[in-house]
Formats: sequence, structure tokens, C-alpha cells
Amino acid sequence: MNDNRPPGLFTPRLRGWYERNPGIVVVNDPHWEDTRGDALAATQVLGAVGDIS
Repeated sequence: MNDNRPPGLFTPRLRGWYERNPGIVVVNDPHWEDTRGDALAATQVLGAVGDIS
């Protein structure tokens, strides 16, 4: 998940899955960055109305 390193100790179930499936390689989608939008800009409206959740 991070440069094809296994998940850390804080996610033991996910780490266990990767240990049971050693042939899995994460493939990055080159177009994902362009289409995902800007999450920080989307939450700016919440700050204006006082939402801190």
C-alpha cells in the first residue's frame, strides 16, 4: 500500500491478508489524481458554518 510495502502493525487483519496473499501488487491509476477532486476545498464550507466534526 505504501510503495508495495505491507501494512503496518496497527492494521493486523489487513497485514494478515497480505501475508496470506503474497503475490498481490498494488497498481496505481495514473488518472486518479486528476479525477478525485480536492477534499480540503470541499470541507471549507463546513468551517464557515461552524461544523468542527
